[in-house]
Amino acid sequence: MKKTSRNEMNTKIFWEIIKKGREAADAHKGDFYDCLHKMHASVKKQLKKLTPEAIYKWYEIFEKKENDLDDADLWFLTGGSDDGFAYARRWIISKGERIYNAVKKNPKALPKVAPDYYGASFEGLPYAAIEAYDEVAGNSFYDYQDLQWQFEREKRSNDNPDEELTWDKSDNIITQRFNRLVRDSKKGDAESQFDLASTYAHGWGIDQDDKKVIYWLTKAADQDFLKAQIRLALCYSDGDHVKQNYEKAVFWYTKAAEQGDGFAQSMLGIFYSNGVVPEDEIKSAYWYKKAAEQGDAFSQDQLGNCYAYGYGLPQDDKQAVYWIRKAVKQGNADAQNRLGVCYSDGSFGVRKNRKKASELFLKAAIQGHAGAQGNLGSALDADGDTKQAIYWWTKAAEQGYDVPQMILASVYFTGDGVRKNNNKAFYWYKKAAAQGETVAIRSISVYYWEGKCVKRDRQLAAKWCLVAANKGCRESQDFLGDILYEGKYLSKDEDAAVFWWIEAALQGQEDALDLINSIEEINLKEEAAIREKDDGSYKSYYLPDDKIDKLLSELLAAAD
Repeated sequence: MKKTSRNEMNTKIFWEIIKKGREAADAHKGDFYDCLHKMHASVKKQLKKLTPEAIYKWYEIFEKKENDLDDADLWFLTGGSDDGFAYARRWIISKGERIYNAVKKNPKALPKVAPDYYGASFEGLPYAAIEAYDEVAGNSFYDYQDLQWQFEREKRSNDNPDEELTWDKSDNIITQRFNRLVRDSKKGDAESQFDLASTYAHGWGIDQDDKKVIYWLTKAADQDFLKAQIRLALCYSDGDHVKQNYEKAVFWYTKAAEQGDGFAQSMLGIFYSNGVVPEDEIKSAYWYKKAAEQGDAFSQDQLGNCYAYGYGLPQDDKQAVYWIRKAVKQGNADAQNRLGVCYSDGSFGVRKNRKKASELFLKAAIQGHAGAQGNLGSALDADGDTKQAIYWWTKAAEQGYDVPQMILASVYFTGDGVRKNNNKAFYWYKKAAAQGETVAIRSISVYYWEGKCVKRDRQLAAKWCLVAANKGCRESQDFLGDILYEGKYLSKDEDAAVFWWIEAALQGQEDALDLINSIEEINLKEEAAIREKDDGSYKSYYLPDDKIDKLLSELLAAAD
């Protein structure tokens, strides 16, 4: 093959890069997602040998190829959702020029030319170009893209409509553009004020200046320039270019929402429901409804949730399912998972149907929804497919979802459906413990106490037991009492021992109950009343939360 110039990019080179990436994926022996990761890495590596301009052109070709597959028949074949359709088209591109051209010519031929198409997606393929650009250029792909868009808009009114933005010309062009934006902004042109704020934000040809970013955004927003109101709200929400201020974020989102902007309406729904400003379920539901009626899938799902549980609206099963289904039709993963749970449990007026539940869980799981991945794992396990169940539980657990982490730990500990593996069990118990899972913390204390797959260390086990007891684990409270009474692995303290035995007994721990009932001086009913009164009349041996969190962090660090 002819050696390609670093600055050269065309359709032929585009497909050569895709082909090499596909070869890297096909040579890999891992699962579907591991192969996609391998292709992503290969494409990125090839692109990093090119100039920033060539990388950007590759991305533009990719974007055009994806748009050229925008076909109703193909949309239906790939599941009929917006995000899923985009990711499916990217996967088709990843299969190479021959399959792409066949599908472009006849979308209905997809099952024939790519039998593995169902559920296949490749969201991250174009990000290989974005990541490569950032590393090669040393600045943001999105900043350059934004500058390209603004330049394209402006050059249409200039004498050279065919002029391209290139690195050797950009400094002069940016200077001329900056001077023009300053002039027009001072005259009160809102769009110029917005573009000038962006220029100061990115430091295009000038020093980056946060104060001027906010100044010019505010000038434009005060003129009801919608994009400026939204950008200003984002700045105050994220603490970007200005000190974080949720009240001001809400102010500007409200201004934009009143102009009918669906994104701003959706953001207000979030703000009034998550407590960053005084919580108001009625306002949250109101704005979610406004955005949902405009077709915002996220808001449709959230509105369904509001109707399901009566958050800010009268509880209504039919309306709940109606709006959730609306979001499902758009491929919203949260809604797919939520409706899947309805079918799985037979809740909110939905007839129980495990098959439909699993289909919905799969659609959301493919999009990376951790909850759906966990639910799909449980559904597959119930059907006796432990191997696939573990695959999806692992996907969810790797995203930090604590429920599948605990399931995996338990499966590997007991050997239920898999070969027993204490090392893997300990690994997942640690992951869950890092999120404060009490049972996981207790399990690790047992591992150290008994010396399972780790060096036996009963002093360390006692500290893990202390954390679990403070988090309310009755078994650990009972055992901590024993440790403190004996005084071998923690300092002897009989009063503290009795305190923890009582705590465990009050939660119904049998050994602790038997012990406390054998002590004549202790009346368990009186102890329960004293604790319920909580007037400081008894000494508590619970440690402050910050001390327990610190100790847990230290123990986790020592366990790595």
